[in-house]
Amino acid sequence: MSQLTELQDYLKILGTQVQLKKMVESLMENNDFKEVILKGFCQDEMTRCMQMSVYEKATAEQRELYIQLAKASAALDNYLNTIVVLGRTAEEDMDEVQKQIEDLLVNGEDE
Repeated sequence: MSQLTELQDYLKILGTQVQLKKMVESLMENNDFKEVILKGFCQDEMTRCMQMSVYEKATAEQRELYIQLAKASAALDNYLNTIVVLGRTAEEDMDEVQKQIEDLLVNGEDE
């Protein structure tokens, strides 16, 4: 695979990451999403599950279930934040990759 093709493929991947970031940011601005998912699930439900996981009358199976539910809400929150961070990095990298592609096209260099 040529350097030009590799850079063009990489630029497509970066574009996909940027688009996904924009979708997540759009979701995070939606009031229903913020209330139901970010607050309701990622904050309130995680707190409730963590409290229930140490409730002395809960069975071992119930405690494990509550721990797994709390992990799920934390994982979703982490996933959304990671998409935004990766998208921002991709945005920063896109200009440099585009410049490299243009240099290869102008100079006719394709290693």
